[in-house]
Amino acid sequence: MTDKNVEPGFDYNIVSSIFLYIIAFVFLFLTHSLKDSGSRVFPYIVCILTIILSTALLWKTARNGRRGNGDAFDFSGTLSALSMCVILLLYIAATTLMGFYLSTPLYLALSMWVLGQRNKKIIIVVSAMTPLVIYLFFTLLLGMRVPEGVLFSYV
Repeated sequence: MTDKNVEPGFDYNIVSSIFLYIIAFVFLFLTHSLKDSGSRVFPYIVCILTIILSTALLWKTARNGRRGNGDAFDFSGTLSALSMCVILLLYIAATTLMGFYLSTPLYLALSMWVLGQRNKKIIIVVSAMTPLVIYLFFTLLLGMRVPEGVLFSYV
């Protein structure tokens, strides 16, 4: 007969709470350097919500009174997550070179394929419609500019 409660596991919730506190306080400190007071509102809200949620996580962890359950971590999705990070970095580089409207459909199609979407109709429709909707809403309706890219900035 084995007892799972012999050695309490490491509680990652406490480490996560401390990490979130540090990040929130650093951003809160850096937000003070913004010159426009209107620009400070959203970062203040995010920092305060992060502190509140970190406190709730820490309080819940302390209230439960038990440490981590000792389960081994499942790293089965690590390769997929790393490949998505690489694809995101390539998307940023492609947006800088080719512009938003050419790189976004490529990024969406590739990322949907990597994440397991195999229906080609869905991939094509989503990849084509997303930049179109963004063009209609942001460029035509709101008059905002999107990155044109180095290759097409002189055209």
